[in-house]
Amino acid sequence: MSESRSRGFTLVELLVVIAIIGILVALLLPAVQAAREAARRMSCSNNMKNIALAFHNYHDTHKKFPIYSNRLVHAGGTQVAVWEGFSAHSLILPFMEQSPLYDRIETQKKSVNVVWGWRHNFTGTGNFDALRRTKIAAFVCPSDGSKSGVEAGNCSYAVSEGCALGWSNSNARNNGVFGRETGFERAMQDITDGTANTILMGEQLLGDHDNGFYRPGDIVRGVNFPGSQVPLPNDSYWPVTGVLYNATEVQAYGIACLAGIGNHHSHGGRDWMAPMPAQTVMNTVAPPNWQYPSCQVCVPCGWMDSQGVFPARSRHPGGAMHALADGSVTVITNTIDGQVYCHLGNRGDGQSVSIP
Repeated sequence: MSESRSRGFTLVELLVVIAIIGILVALLLPAVQAAREAARRMSCSNNMKNIALAFHNYHDTHKKFPIYSNRLVHAGGTQVAVWEGFSAHSLILPFMEQSPLYDRIETQKKSVNVVWGWRHNFTGTGNFDALRRTKIAAFVCPSDGSKSGVEAGNCSYAVSEGCALGWSNSNARNNGVFGRETGFERAMQDITDGTANTILMGEQLLGDHDNGFYRPGDIVRGVNFPGSQVPLPNDSYWPVTGVLYNATEVQAYGIACLAGIGNHHSHGGRDWMAPMPAQTVMNTVAPPNWQYPSCQVCVPCGWMDSQGVFPARSRHPGGAMHALADGSVTVITNTIDGQVYCHLGNRGDGQSVSIP
């Protein structure tokens, strides 16, 4: 009788099998990561769609879009500063199933002499800290939502003030869907270039609250825009009447901002209750994910209450999510022509350009 015996793997065969498995895993990982990013991107698109719908519902109720700095009048009879007003985001909470939070904010406003607006942080009845730090899932893009801590970013979506340096008290220079304060309200009929051709909102990156190291999305400060003066006189807000876009000036500004990254803010998107650029407001002076830093003019400002270039930014590859004034959501690529992007931000310059 012949003796039978089982034959095991040799070491060489085992190593070959392990190598093949390693190769398969290496090929599979990019696909898994791409699938995860696709899911996050879809979730981000849904977030922006819901916010755009909330703004539309606000418009249906009030017959206009909100302004982005809603200032209170305190007991002394004067208004709080512009940068201490309440954001447009804080006004759409009832249309996003956040009525209890909205009611708490409104109650807080009425219960105290709010000298400092949204940043009022005295202990007791006037403290807005707990409210402004409330995490609202629909305000955060899941591709950029890994920040932690009470002072980390919680607002990935910013309303568009148009193709202008912004923070202007001149109505003519607020050419986006959202104006700064009372008297700058826009309605659908004011979007004369067409709601499908005008940007309502764009993405922005969340800050990590680490001023010791510059990262893309941080806001460089203290860099003056070419041709303007400090402090800016009323006629130096850019673009001035008759000048919609100047690519040479924008690039020169970007180069100057890149050289000044040592002085920057790292709390972009920290507070959805705050009305400032890079908190809840963006502009279309530079294209999405601009190769240069986001940048502001003001030197001593502790916040972004300043003119500047605050482009849309995103963790999604190739571009950034935008909501248009008709409520649709789309990705605008980083390679879009600056002039075209500027037109898309301007609600009524007579140039009804479409997204490429």
